[in-house]
Amino acid sequence: MRCLHSSWSCAEQDVGTDEHADREPPGRGVIRLKEARCGLADLAADDGGKRGAIMAEPGHLQQGTQRQDGIAANDSIVRYFEARTRRLDIVKTTRTSSGQILDWVPIQSQHPEGKIASPPPDERAATVKAADPPVGVGSAHEASTFELEDKSAERGPAGTVPIVRKDFSRIHATTSLRAYLAKGRGKRLAAVARKPVPDPVADPDPFGYFHATATDYATCFGGETVLNVWDPALQNSGDHSLMQLGILNTLDLPQLQSLEVGWEVSNDQYGDWDPHLFVYYTTNGYTKDDDNVGGYNQDVDGWVQVSDTIFPAARISGTSVRGGDQRIVAIKCQLYQSNWWVKVKDIWIGYYPASLYMGNQSVFSTLGDHGDQIGRASCRERV
Repeated sequence: MRCLHSSWSCAEQDVGTDEHADREPPGRGVIRLKEARCGLADLAADDGGKRGAIMAEPGHLQQGTQRQDGIAANDSIVRYFEARTRRLDIVKTTRTSSGQILDWVPIQSQHPEGKIASPPPDERAATVKAADPPVGVGSAHEASTFELEDKSAERGPAGTVPIVRKDFSRIHATTSLRAYLAKGRGKRLAAVARKPVPDPVADPDPFGYFHATATDYATCFGGETVLNVWDPALQNSGDHSLMQLGILNTLDLPQLQSLEVGWEVSNDQYGDWDPHLFVYYTTNGYTKDDDNVGGYNQDVDGWVQVSDTIFPAARISGTSVRGGDQRIVAIKCQLYQSNWWVKVKDIWIGYYPASLYMGNQSVFSTLGDHGDQIGRASCRERV
């Protein structure tokens, strides 16, 4: 059984608030906040005969690098990601048109035995029906795009997949490493009862974020949704705005488990002010993020990348305009042969092994099911 959700058009964004929160910019369905943009710093060239002209030795690439505003990233964060880069079997390094650095690795190198799962069979090609737009919207929906969908984009060799390398000339991330890897309180999906009671604390929550959610409960094998894509302005690099689909187990376990996919604007995560695709998982109610435990994108071990075109942290091009053109991204999650697969647009981009969720629990009480059913999970959309 699948949990299906309709798409959201313009809704309250999950954003930090300030004294300007009641002001809306013309033509954009977001809250106007102070916006600052920082330029790209050139990456030193030192390919070592192996990794391409823009590649510097990972151990020395970004240590002590500062953004153009002079703010340096926390050294512990920089060292952590440099160490992760050194672990990769990098065949080639490229840069996208927006400046993202991609390390291309053999797809089989993501598994100790070189075993990569096969995606679910496609019942049909994903399509977006040309429905009547909402009142006040000037056109039907049109899909947003990703940079590597451009055939002229530089790519790695056949059989390799991209992994985003964080560019600390653009990211300052002065928080602790643990806090940086975690999904902040304003971004988390809360466990709620089957019959929720009114929340005595109205939004914004104590951490200063507005939320809008829709939840459905079912024993399910996945879910799918279509999300509007926006480019909300943020006041600070530590703020964020996101929209996502989440599959949760909240009723059978003492701690929430989740698989979450959507788009997010977060300068601390991506080094710009644009929407990016993200994936996230937790096996322990957000109490710790670490390899094979939980975390964002490929910041920790767990995610297996399969697509050479769409990937976690990819920049999304084409955003919606309030009262005008609407841009969307279709997302689907499906449990198939012991893996939680993620599809974006028409592409199965990768998966989380369901075994990540099992631990010492029964296969019927976690998201780590082997193909029969999952415990009473909920499928949840959030903006």
